[in-house]
Amino acid sequence: MYRKFYGLKDRPFNSVPDPGYLYLSPNHKEALDYLKTEVERGSNPVVFTGDIGSGKTVLLRAFLKSLEAGSDIIQILYRGNDRAEFLQMILLEMGTEPESDGVEDLRSEIDARLRESLREGREVFLVIDEAQELGTDALDEVCRLSGLQEDGRRLVRVVMTGLPVLRERLSASGCGDAPGAPYHLRGLPDEEIPGYIRHRLAIAGCTDTGIFPDDVLREISRFSKGIPRLINMICDAALLYGHFSEKKVLTMPLLKEVIADVFDNANTEESYQYETASVASSYVSTDADYEAGSDDHVPSQDVDAEKAHGDEAVAEAKSVPEVCSCHTGPIPMTVLLLERNARMRVRLEDRFTENGVSTVVLSTLDELFRTLESANDRGLQVLVADASFFFAKGGTEDPEGKKALDRIQRDHAYLPLIVTATLPLTVIRTKLFQRGIPLLLYKPDLNRIDLSEVHTQFDGFFDELQRCLSNIHSQFEAICQKTIRWLTEPQASDKSTE
Repeated sequence: MYRKFYGLKDRPFNSVPDPGYLYLSPNHKEALDYLKTEVERGSNPVVFTGDIGSGKTVLLRAFLKSLEAGSDIIQILYRGNDRAEFLQMILLEMGTEPESDGVEDLRSEIDARLRESLREGREVFLVIDEAQELGTDALDEVCRLSGLQEDGRRLVRVVMTGLPVLRERLSASGCGDAPGAPYHLRGLPDEEIPGYIRHRLAIAGCTDTGIFPDDVLREISRFSKGIPRLINMICDAALLYGHFSEKKVLTMPLLKEVIADVFDNANTEESYQYETASVASSYVSTDADYEAGSDDHVPSQDVDAEKAHGDEAVAEAKSVPEVCSCHTGPIPMTVLLLERNARMRVRLEDRFTENGVSTVVLSTLDELFRTLESANDRGLQVLVADASFFFAKGGTEDPEGKKALDRIQRDHAYLPLIVTATLPLTVIRTKLFQRGIPLLLYKPDLNRIDLSEVHTQFDGFFDELQRCLSNIHSQFEAICQKTIRWLTEPQASDKSTE
């Protein structure tokens, strides 16, 4: 919505990591040089840590782009502790359908594929993002792979990124070469933050460097503590607020309003840890970056900022989610639960009921669309959907699943979507990112895990899901109430002058 107002061709502070926006601060340049140097030196594994939101993922993507074209990259994001499941995921990422569920058979399949790549002269990289989430058994499998050699040559190069605790876990496990000093990425120093913000604005086509004046930049530096993800969230929300307030230059009062409305100062880390705090604003801002039926990135039709009164104001109000037009108190939330596994459906419904969250349980896409198209007073609806409704086994987007996602994004653009998967393959995450859907949560496969582990693994998944939903709800409510005031205050002001 705000892109046309500020003369932007893109959203410069989108929450999706994009190497095209990479800002090489001294810290980030040093980290990128570290990765390249350690790979050239032959270290195995190469370990790279950073705090939440420090820019690890975008830096990792930039590093992967720098690898030689002949390299094979197996990129994994796994939150679990099942050896067989983890090894199956690796095989699927290698383009091979696993032929067995047995750990030894799966190891043999992977080893054979790696030796084949070595004979063909292709260097293989196993890249694991957020590696601190690996269970002990899964981490053991990574360590085993990092030690595989043939004629003194590595079969696979392991690159691991994660939070600082990863270093401790690797040291305790004796993994690979037992890295002594993994690189730790620090946040941006205060003096680099103005350059970071202006760099992203310039990439997005901004020619006015004065949108964020010096006092606003200093306040962003103070509040964000140099964490890139948090800077992005603040700036994205500030541009949205500035657009509605028709301010070409952002002001300190407006910024403080953004921080008060959008962020929970008592628990800032939780507001951005799961990349959800900007999700709600993404749905409210209606930057429909993806046209139905196409994976290509296309500009949306922006709303002219000057149409803020009279009939135009009414028309613009209709573009705001219906929930915003009728609620002055807390907005009720309903979870639309699209899930194939009956055991998972029952557990989730029971737990949501215990927590006082309204749910609509669905098992088919037809049921979902009938529910979405029926009149309702459910307030904010959030869709929690299993990835298997959209993707075939192995992570490929099947035709019916693609049509379903296209339809959701075309006809229900304000519907926040959380995708869950028992095998969160990188290819699925990438395709969701391309669509502007950043949330992919790992969940346990209740049909596979031992009964003794069901309670612990389900609780961990549900807690993460609850945090995501809580953040989406709080952000949506804050911005929604703000939108109501923006749409009604000018009309009240007009009446007072008559």
